[in-house]
Amino acid sequence: MRTREVDRYGDLMGETDSPMESALVVPVVAAEPAVRHLRELYDPAAAWGVPAHITVLYPFVPPAAIDGDVLAATGNVLGEFTAFDFTLERVDQFGTEVLMITPKPADRFSALTEALVATWPEHQPYGGIHEEVIPHLTIAHTGKGASFDAIRARVRSELPIHSRADAVDLMVGSMEPNSWQTIETFHLS
Repeated sequence: MRTREVDRYGDLMGETDSPMESALVVPVVAAEPAVRHLRELYDPAAAWGVPAHITVLYPFVPPAAIDGDVLAATGNVLGEFTAFDFTLERVDQFGTEVLMITPKPADRFSALTEALVATWPEHQPYGGIHEEVIPHLTIAHTGKGASFDAIRARVRSELPIHSRADAVDLMVGSMEPNSWQTIETFHLS
């Protein structure tokens, strides 16, 4: 389902020092009360305007190349999937760099990613830098001065968080404050 007209998309591409990118994400509104403050402190994406989410595919098609064909193809791929419930119940981390919460079941998110990559093999998750892509909701990055032990204890007290994946948002933005915006929402059947 389209939420914005494609010809209005150009309004989002103002002058910026950072390159514009796009991402397909499942927003997790139910997690916001538990993680918003922590993300504002320790996750740069929060300052860029990205809500609590589980990434389906990043980076996606360059914003300048997003057109009606890309939107239609994305809608067709995602339209094959049904909405599903999931639970955020485990705090984990990628090495020493990223603190995250993993969803259960994770395989439903992985299936969304795999289907999109099958359609756009040139857009590998995270640019292909990870051998395994683990669905997750990022809470903090060590580069932001985070103490993972303290944050982990705080987040664990808020778990589990129950949510539903019923839509995937196409967002565009840069590494500038409040630059990320949803330009399209694709509802799962």
